[in-house]
Amino acid sequence: MDMNIRKFSSRLLDIIKSDGATNNVVNIVSFMLLLKKRGFLSDIKIYFYGNNTAYEFITSILYNHSGCENLIDIWDVVGNDFKMLKESTVKELAYILNEVFLDEDLGTLFDEIITQTAKDFSKGIGESFQPLEISKLIFKLGDSSTFMDIYNPFAGLASYGVYFGKRHHYVGQEINANTWALGKIRLILNNAYVYDYKLEDSIQNWNSLEKQYDLLVSTPPFGYWRNPYLYSGGDILPANSYEEFFILNGINNALKQGGKLIGLFSEGLLFGSKKSQHLLRKEVIEAGFVEMIISLPSNIFYNTSINTSVIVLNKGNFNDRKSVKFIDGSSFYKNIGGKNILQTEVLLNAIEYCDKKYVRTISTEDIKKNNYRLDVRSYFINKIEIPAGYKKIKLKEVLKYNNKREKVLDANKNILSISDLTDNQFDYEKQYNHKSNHERSRTVSAYYTFEDILLVSLRFKNIKPTYYRSSNSHPIYYSQNLTGFYLLLDQIDISYLINELNADYVKQQVTSFSIGSVMSYIRVSDFLNIEILVPPSIEEQKAIVKGAKEAYQIASVKELGLEGVIEKMKTEYIDEMRIKKHNLAQYVNSLQSSVSALIKFIKKNNGTISDEQLISIQRHITIEQHLQNMMNTTNEIGTFVNSLTNDLEFGDARNINLNDFISRYIDNYPQDKFEFKYYIDKESFIDNNKKFAPTTAISEPDLKEIFNNIVKNAENHGFVDATKKNYIISISLSFDINKNMLRIDIANNGKPMPSGMDESRYTLKNEKAGITGNEGLGGFRISQIIGHFGGELKLSTNEQEEFPVTITLYLPLIKIE
Repeated sequence: MDMNIRKFSSRLLDIIKSDGATNNVVNIVSFMLLLKKRGFLSDIKIYFYGNNTAYEFITSILYNHSGCENLIDIWDVVGNDFKMLKESTVKELAYILNEVFLDEDLGTLFDEIITQTAKDFSKGIGESFQPLEISKLIFKLGDSSTFMDIYNPFAGLASYGVYFGKRHHYVGQEINANTWALGKIRLILNNAYVYDYKLEDSIQNWNSLEKQYDLLVSTPPFGYWRNPYLYSGGDILPANSYEEFFILNGINNALKQGGKLIGLFSEGLLFGSKKSQHLLRKEVIEAGFVEMIISLPSNIFYNTSINTSVIVLNKGNFNDRKSVKFIDGSSFYKNIGGKNILQTEVLLNAIEYCDKKYVRTISTEDIKKNNYRLDVRSYFINKIEIPAGYKKIKLKEVLKYNNKREKVLDANKNILSISDLTDNQFDYEKQYNHKSNHERSRTVSAYYTFEDILLVSLRFKNIKPTYYRSSNSHPIYYSQNLTGFYLLLDQIDISYLINELNADYVKQQVTSFSIGSVMSYIRVSDFLNIEILVPPSIEEQKAIVKGAKEAYQIASVKELGLEGVIEKMKTEYIDEMRIKKHNLAQYVNSLQSSVSALIKFIKKNNGTISDEQLISIQRHITIEQHLQNMMNTTNEIGTFVNSLTNDLEFGDARNINLNDFISRYIDNYPQDKFEFKYYIDKESFIDNNKKFAPTTAISEPDLKEIFNNIVKNAENHGFVDATKKNYIISISLSFDINKNMLRIDIANNGKPMPSGMDESRYTLKNEKAGITGNEGLGGFRISQIIGHFGGELKLSTNEQEEFPVTITLYLPLIKIE
């Protein structure tokens, strides 16, 4: 993208926003581009002097010139957005477009405007706009040197029409009037020949021209499930979603013999367990229609993290088609500004030359054996080489699933969760304690057993296999986030099984079998089909584990260095005391800030104050609440001082709603030097139309210590320019689909960190952040805590950004059923 185009787009949008328009900026700019295309901007410059409103003047232009019927149809939809615009705004837009922007590539300018605004709108524009790279991919897959009739239901912003409409007859339908108007503008600006682009409901007016087409293309709405009354014509399957409806009606009612159907679909259609999904997959495979399936990279859309795939169906020579081409396109992207951009040409090149690393041809017989699953990942599991003397078995041969479940009434009964599992393959065995340290407020449903059991997490790609021993007198209870299996001990040793479940070749199978676009998980049946290598005897299995454990211990000893053990202990003790000193300083600094704010308020009010007065109007904090916060801080200092002689430990994890915690933290933190801005991405906490809470398992005092470190470091080392008055700490909370973890971004607009500071240096003990740095322990301690509770820390620095420093915290999601 030409940088001038990008800057020019931003300038146009800023002009409109400065006039007070926020929700309709795209409509206004887009129609102004259309007026430029038709040469009407000169009329605005010469004749528009405010005798009429912008709406009235442009209406008169359209009705006083011939050949404007197409423009009038669009104006009927977007015209109202011009009614409140100032004369000066319209003239400035007209001047810039007519006199400054001399480039005639209005289509590119339109696409850049949509790209910039799509990031800000999860609905409407954000839903309708498809990245250009995806449209180009499907165009390249479907284009032909011969003339074609093309049908595009659910057309959105006519993304496919921009490409196909220049060389073929393109027929599109879009139900949303505003989206249709913008799509029509886009087609005109891109000089696309449009046979018919209708404002219609593709469901109720399917193939309204009643034609047979050479090519059908579409990106049906993801995850929209319809009532069962929607049937395809003839004696074929019912369609329960827009995606199914498009395929079934396309193949049977709109596609010529020898024609193709190409669509972009949510990955769930390829492996979903709904009956209609399975029957559809079975039908198209057995009919020989499926030619190719391409998985695309994650995070390539502006409004959703749903994983997607391109499906190519072909009604030509389908009786002879005995295989399907699967293409793993998940790695064909480049990351720009935190967004994954599809590398279309590189992917197409891999497809053309059948690069074996990314392209595999699978027989329809093998697909049938795989229960008609069509997700690409399940066909990219590397073949497991079997060493001499070993055999390859499936987990279902040595594991038996436990499905016993009941409601747990005892509020003190210990129910195991993901945080109770271990990552250490040599410390996998635990004794179950039936008493919980935390009392539950409600009855919950949980699995139970009186026998020893292997517990794994199938909700995430890290299964964390852990073996729990029962006490016989009390049942083992575990949450629905865990899956339990009985072990057939006569066939396999538990230590060997745990060792293999942590092996790379098994982890790859786990990843390949994982499904779900927002919250990945593995079906029990798929987990039991994972294959492992087993030596012939139990004794050999134990010997292998013993050797692996000894090798691990030797490596650990070399890493530590025995000769330095005593010196290491001394150093660790000193470091521990320095960390405690650093932590105590956070509480003292907080108390000092609160006292300082109170003194300023007393002076401002000439020494007269009352409990009910607001010391912070913005946060609605009274003097009484402020004093209580100070008392709470002194209590925390007292608790901390009492623990100074204890080992440096971590608190007990408990389920914490991060949204609630962050809100409380902001309310209680004295902000006399800066202000907080907080945003929660509510859309990311929706899975299959169901909301889930941003809950994680962590010690609240430890989480507060993390926030205190980050916020106080920004305050002390970033907000150092006394002349700057608008310091901000921005906090955002979201769910990261790629990591399957909760994500907290804490950014500040203060002084950037020193050059070369990255997360490895930031989390290094004694690394000081520049001349204002203290002992260099804050980042180290944050990393310690976040790692202990199964999270990750990332540091991003960019001196050119408004917020040059961003610290990202990832924490495991605890999904409450």
